[in-house]
Amino acid sequence: MSRPPQALRRLGLLALGVGVLAVAVPAPAQPISEPDAALTLDLAALDSLTAEERYRQLSLMLLVTAGVDQPLYDVVARAVGLTAGQSTIGAFDPSRYTAPLARIVDQASLLAGAERLFAFSLANRSALRARLDALEASSEAAAFRDTQAGMTEDTILIRTAIADSLSAAGLDEAGHRAERRYREQTVVLRNALEYVEFKVELDRLTEQAIASVGGKLDAYQRMFDVETNTGVLDRRIRSAE
Repeated sequence: MSRPPQALRRLGLLALGVGVLAVAVPAPAQPISEPDAALTLDLAALDSLTAEERYRQLSLMLLVTAGVDQPLYDVVARAVGLTAGQSTIGAFDPSRYTAPLARIVDQASLLAGAERLFAFSLANRSALRARLDALEASSEAAAFRDTQAGMTEDTILIRTAIADSLSAAGLDEAGHRAERRYREQTVVLRNALEYVEFKVELDRLTEQAIASVGGKLDAYQRMFDVETNTGVLDRRIRSAE
């Protein structure tokens, strides 16, 4: 059965519209693979990274392990079933500790990663600190710091995930004391990091206000000099004196 001319025109317009959309709408982009975000638990490999990535990793290592001592490490090692001198194998991936699902169903894996990071930090803390101090003293330090806006939040999330995993591991009283101490240090660290961010923002606003007021004062001084006969004022002041 033949279609009426009006129906044919509608079909033609519909086909044209579909063709235009097919040209105008690009194909879905292929997923872009992100670089491995795992921390490098090897000094030689760490030194081979770019300065910016080395700064990120060193900062995160020292922040997450701040306050970690041998007793706390021993608690973590016992929680993952290690005996003295043993250590788990693998890396420390910060992204796992900020993923809600892993924090709920994979706490044993999180503790194993924490054990590796704590062991590496305890064995190399002075070397890690020296490397970060050298980067902080470099001319690129300001640029490094500007790229780490989310590091404070990540640090608190990672430390909280480690503490939560410890709490769920069925620790003895000594273990619970170590876990509470790590949480308390996390609160202190969070307050310190928030104060640093607040001070940086306050300094920026202060400098901006000083620059703004300074420009206005200069303008007011020029207006006063132009519109006021300062010579007459000077003579009257001297006469009054």
